[in-house]
Amino acid sequence: MGFADPGAKWLASMAVLGLLLTGCSPPAKAPAPEPKRADRRSTVATWSVDCQDPTETEPALLWNGLIGLRISRTATAGDPALPMFLVSEYDREGEEKIRALPNPLRVEWTIGDHTLGRGQLTNYRQTLDLKTGILDTRWREKNLHVECETVLDPAAAVVAQRWKVHSDLDAKAQVVSGLAGAGLDWRGPIAGTKAFFAHKLTGAASGAWAEENDAHVWRGTLDAGEQVIFDRVGSFGARASRASFEDLRRASVLAWQNKWATDIQIEGPDEDQQAIRSFLFYLRSSIHPFGGMSVAPCGLSNAQYAGHIFWDADVWVLPPLLFLDPKAARAIATYRLAKLPTAQANFAQWAKTRPTGKAPLGPLANPGSGAKFPWESSVTGRETVPGPSRFQDHISGSVLWSLERAAAAGLIPWSEVQKAGRLVAGFYQARTQNLGGKLQLNGTMSPDENHVGDNDLYTNLLAGHAVAKYGTTGRKSPLEAGRQDWLYLPQDQDGLLAYDNDRLRGYKQAAAVLSIFPLQYPEAEAQAEAMMARFEDKVTPNGPAMTDAIHATIWARAGKPQKAYEEWRRGWRDFTDLPLLLFSEKRRKAVAYFTTGAAGALQTVLYGFLGLRIDASKPTGAAWSTPLEGGYWLSAKANLPPAWKGVTIRGLRVGDRSLDLVATPSGVKVRESQPRPAR
Repeated sequence: MGFADPGAKWLASMAVLGLLLTGCSPPAKAPAPEPKRADRRSTVATWSVDCQDPTETEPALLWNGLIGLRISRTATAGDPALPMFLVSEYDREGEEKIRALPNPLRVEWTIGDHTLGRGQLTNYRQTLDLKTGILDTRWREKNLHVECETVLDPAAAVVAQRWKVHSDLDAKAQVVSGLAGAGLDWRGPIAGTKAFFAHKLTGAASGAWAEENDAHVWRGTLDAGEQVIFDRVGSFGARASRASFEDLRRASVLAWQNKWATDIQIEGPDEDQQAIRSFLFYLRSSIHPFGGMSVAPCGLSNAQYAGHIFWDADVWVLPPLLFLDPKAARAIATYRLAKLPTAQANFAQWAKTRPTGKAPLGPLANPGSGAKFPWESSVTGRETVPGPSRFQDHISGSVLWSLERAAAAGLIPWSEVQKAGRLVAGFYQARTQNLGGKLQLNGTMSPDENHVGDNDLYTNLLAGHAVAKYGTTGRKSPLEAGRQDWLYLPQDQDGLLAYDNDRLRGYKQAAAVLSIFPLQYPEAEAQAEAMMARFEDKVTPNGPAMTDAIHATIWARAGKPQKAYEEWRRGWRDFTDLPLLLFSEKRRKAVAYFTTGAAGALQTVLYGFLGLRIDASKPTGAAWSTPLEGGYWLSAKANLPPAWKGVTIRGLRVGDRSLDLVATPSGVKVRESQPRPAR
């Protein structure tokens, strides 16, 4: 990665910033509680989110799965400059980290002797329109009126801005914008990436453009009472975009109009409606539009976790998108299928030095007979994490679990899932041990992430499912048929445990209760309330946001919707105390945007309050059900909180059908959607 001469110093500073932003593991101990800051969430408009305080430091975010831009309160790259991320720009060697790149939205307006953004901003408002994807920023400063619209191409790494500046007085003016087209040239590992910029300024009394010091510079004069309009388009790829600002604006409006043909509408508090739409907006726009990459926990918003792919994408982000945005969900599944050959190579490498244990490990047919998905995956699909997290052996089962749901929804062929299933089963058969006639899995890291030991409940259930369904014949999956005598599960006299020798003292995040949801293990579901009493209050208060969503979903399914609603509200309000309802990973630290947390909150709405279920056989007691692919079924049984009088999913996509699902306290009704052609 490098600039052609003039910007080399600036690029070097951005590289340093990228290193500073990169992080892997949170502290083992939560920091001391801090005083709760004043509530700074946006005004409640159900189709937009906004910020009215120009001093807020958490920048705005626009992304589309190909490009991610952090945008300052004044619609610029900020000072110091905020980073930009491209899905095409990862290191291919070592840990395969995503690169922090120069932000193309650098711009400086000087009118008279005043530089915009450095005085007192009044009448300030920055608004993200969820219906169109357009970020609108406007304010008044001295004798100037300023407005800027920022928009991304919905299917390309292209950003455009339109600035409108109105001066009450005649003034000389200068605009210094971005980087000259020839000055920015990356050579990424996936594809060579170049940057191109186009500029157009109209409405000024006089002026001309020049290229100086790697920037476009305009100098001229403004007449009092006249408005100057400045358009700029930056594109990143093999060729320059020929689209104008107006072209990109229309494309964004149309794309989002089509996406919002599927919407979740609630009869309840506007704040809840606004939050739900914001979660769906940010998730939909976080994922590669053509399936070339999955989504990292923070997507293309920052360098947290090096931009790597975790189980977050498979177990948290995919399920709420299965029937709301199947194209986005498919991208997650196709990424995993594309990396299956590398998962086989990972298995072959592991097989050379597989660990010894209390008994001989299972049979190893040959080095190509299994697939071991990495805990942290990137551009190649190799394992990139250097530490003990590589022992989170539930990841392979988690990937298989998500692929099954994608196939059930008709997004990928079942034949591909069968192939992946046989290979994942091969890994678990070679990884497990038969002790006392029971299959056991020792020396793994629990999804709790604070414990390495034997027989993690979640991991053993996934391993047992893979071995039974795709490996050894004659066995039944515990996830589909309940407890199996051949599979060891940790428990004591009071019920299931998170893992062997679990002292029930504390956990970083949800672990044992994952057997209730999302795994829907019958025995765990039967003792859901008892398990929640054992585990719920032992999770660290500053843990990741998705734990609250899991708890809320379980309580809703257990017939306690008010308790679930309180948990759900706390589980997203505490994490969205940021401008534009950006979702943070932590309660006391802004790490945004956290796709996993937003996806978890949506899961509670869909799989908790609406009671959606995906089962391997036709369920009993459901208010509504319909068959899926591969013998699976989708059903619904509403558990609405008292604050909601009804919920409608408009345009629920089930196979080739588009359905409207309406849930009220009296039941669930489903009808075929009326087609809504794009305008």
